[in-house]
Amino acid sequence: MTGLSGYKYFIYNTYNVYISIIVGLIMILTTTTTSVLATASCDAYDSGYDHGCDDSDFENPGDRYINQPGNGSSKQSDEFMNGYEDGFNACNDKGYENTSNFPELDQGERYGRCEERSIGLVCDIEENRK
Repeated sequence: MTGLSGYKYFIYNTYNVYISIIVGLIMILTTTTTSVLATASCDAYDSGYDHGCDDSDFENPGDRYINQPGNGSSKQSDEFMNGYEDGFNACNDKGYENTSNFPELDQGERYGRCEERSIGLVCDIEENRK
């Protein structure tokens, strides 16, 4: 009977090894997924911050990244827009108005003449000329 009890011991230890490997893999996958998601969120925020900071240098809203066709706020993640707002506000030493809430342009359009009114900055939308 000693041979059989040794066999049970082998099966028991093998079972524990497999369970340990499975639990370890689950922990690695969970940690990796969490860190990838956190990194993607940080990357989106940082990218938005950089674009917002850059855009704060442009008086004309048509020159800003966020107002280019395909780059409007509805095309961006919440993390990107949070970074954009923070970057624009942090770097805006000229007092330009944040225009991330402006109407989004279609392909072939651009912002034309802008003027300050009581409701804020108002700009014409023009067709691009070739």
